[in-house]
Amino acid sequence: MKKLVSLAAASALVLGTLAGCSSGSSAPAATTAAATTAAAAETQAAAAETKAEETTAAASEAKDPIWFALVAPLTGGASQYGLEQRAGAEVRVAEINAAGGIDGHEVKFDVFDSKNDATEVVEIARQIAENDKYMWVQGDFSSTDCMAAAPIYEDAGIVQMSSSASASAWCPMGNHQFMGGSTQFADANFITTIAIKKYMGYNKIAVLHQNNESGTSAMENIQKTADTNGLEIVSEEAFEVGETDFSSIISKLRQTDVECIVVCANYTEASAAIKQAREVGWDIPFMLSASSASDQIIEILGDQAEGVYADENFNRGIYEDAQYADLLKKFEETCGWTMTMYGALSYDTCGVLCNSAERALAAGGLTRDSFRDCLEATKASDFEGICGPFEFNEDGSLDRLYLLIQVENGKWVDKTDYAYDDK
Repeated sequence: MKKLVSLAAASALVLGTLAGCSSGSSAPAATTAAATTAAAAETQAAAAETKAEETTAAASEAKDPIWFALVAPLTGGASQYGLEQRAGAEVRVAEINAAGGIDGHEVKFDVFDSKNDATEVVEIARQIAENDKYMWVQGDFSSTDCMAAAPIYEDAGIVQMSSSASASAWCPMGNHQFMGGSTQFADANFITTIAIKKYMGYNKIAVLHQNNESGTSAMENIQKTADTNGLEIVSEEAFEVGETDFSSIISKLRQTDVECIVVCANYTEASAAIKQAREVGWDIPFMLSASSASDQIIEILGDQAEGVYADENFNRGIYEDAQYADLLKKFEETCGWTMTMYGALSYDTCGVLCNSAERALAAGGLTRDSFRDCLEATKASDFEGICGPFEFNEDGSLDRLYLLIQVENGKWVDKTDYAYDDK
């Protein structure tokens, strides 16, 4: 369990507990009509008064909404991920509110566009930390951005849970950081042990990664798992976020005996590297980390995407499962395209966060502290999403199982199941 620290600002930011129905004589016609009109008016007035009393009573009994903040890149190069994350949360919250909310409390959230910019992220974190109405933060997208904001959220005593950040160094930064996705170690171990060594049968790889905290962490985990499995890393190439020209790297790697190129990046960078390799006639296999497992890869590359591998912890079998038809329809209506791993993990993350709030209310009251404790104590039996159950590691991270997918005939296809590493 994460060891709680005493924060001077925490007590000031802890939210208060939310509070967990005819006369026998003859009269002229005009007189009778007037009496009837007066009686009708009195009846209407009484009805209006009763309605007003009922409305006032209902308003006095209404429970305060539960607010959280969603932080994601809605513009810029990583916007597709952020838009999916927003849609996943919107669909989950709509479902919860349609079912009566959390113990009668409506769930509401404000959205902040981080632009995948660490400077923007810090300013947003300050705004959120200063507003007591927010019970938790869902986001941000990248590990780099999450790590930039983590000290601010930690000082405010507010949970920061990302459905996509995976750097090993992020969750240990404090007591309020939690993963909804998976660790980079689990991702790297699947890439090297299962995908490349066991499924593809290769022994020599090159690794392309972003030159930031997330990319460096990914490379360290790939190196660690490659050494364990006897894989040789022929070349390691770091590039700046947003890089579009990989021609010199491709030219350099073509002079080696590399058998497979691993790319730890977003889909725009991965697409550029693959495109430039194919344009010079090099059919080297590409293995993309889960951060690049996007349908945008196929849209950008077209036929050049054929054969590309990636890993993800989202089972695309739900597309053919009738029990998910309504969810997928609602997601597509909200987002504008089919749900992928990022939308699914956001939907799940929002679900477990709201489930933790419900458990905190049932245990006596919802505060930032009680919420954090209930989230940390989550067991697989408490909540299971479409990407699997939640049960956190000691530092708040999460290890999920992965699937190997490959582009075939213009779409991603599962090549392994979750049990493949046990076969």
